[in-house]
Amino acid sequence: AAAAADDTSGVAGGMGGGAGSGFPDLARAANAVIAEAQALEEKDHLFKQMRWEGAHSATRKVIASNIKSRLLDAADRDKQKVADVHQRCTRIRKNLEEMKCARSELRSVKKNNRSLLSSEPQDDRLSGLRNRFSCAVQM
Repeated sequence: AAAAADDTSGVAGGMGGGAGSGFPDLARAANAVIAEAQALEEKDHLFKQMRWEGAHSATRKVIASNIKSRLLDAADRDKQKVADVHQRCTRIRKNLEEMKCARSELRSVKKNNRSLLSSEPQDDRLSGLRNRFSCAVQM
């Protein structure tokens, strides 16, 4: 019976989430639950205070102005994000257009080179190269 009690106490001690525990996420989750409960209590207290103060509550006005300020800040950030996305899209379009022109130019250069190379017979091309190299060697 004593051995069974020792086994259960070891399990319970290991699940406690203390400093020596193997469950640091458990302690973090517990702290988050406590913080959420405190925030809910504060919210309830604010609502009770606003109801107690009546329709022209100073607390209500302060909270409403804070919310309005945050919404305006968020709208400014959203405008900046929209402008950034628009600029990125414009740059991407420009880059795609440049790539399209470069591919077209490459195709035309390939086509011209093929026509130049295919118009000369094989022996003429090699003789032209031999002549060029022989002139370079003589100089």
